[in-house]
Amino acid sequence: SLQAKSQLFESHLKAGEKEYQALRYKMAVPHFLNAYKKDTTNSLVIERLANSYRLVKDYDNAEIWYTKLSKTKKSLN
Repeated sequence: SLQAKSQLFESHLKAGEKEYQALRYKMAVPHFLNAYKKDTTNSLVIERLANSYRLVKDYDNAEIWYTKLSKTKKSLN
């Protein structure tokens, strides 16, 4: 159901944010990826993924997510 999907999204986002705020970027990534699977249009999740990858020096993935982010922001404008 849409509500279950939304609750899953929220729990993944919350778990990711907890790790992200604690500067555990590597631990945050799987949570944000799971959140992204539930909502591929959420620019916060995409931005968190891009930043997390950049901060663990995974520049290839960072570039992929920053590209997604710019496309997402363009489509919102």
